[in-house]
Amino acid sequence: MPSATNIRYPIDEAIIASAAACNKGLSCLKAGPKCRVGAILNENTLIVDCLDMDAGCSFYRASNSHKGGSGRGVCQCPVRLALRNKFSL
Repeated sequence: MPSATNIRYPIDEAIIASAAACNKGLSCLKAGPKCRVGAILNENTLIVDCLDMDAGCSFYRASNSHKGGSGRGVCQCPVRLALRNKFSL
């Protein structure tokens, strides 16, 4: 989990805790998300265009991706949703 001193986008601790399965070390809180929101399906689901899927993502399900490249898919990451809602990212 990132320390409080290197978080660029602060969000509620409960949301961070709900993303404990994040396999990228919550890097989006430090550098911003590596995906663009294409659409909002509902309050818990985004359609995103991922720019860097090399490491995969615990909360992302591809609908059309290319190995080692980018792809469009469904995102249910609580941190990504919070970044969208709080910072319009």
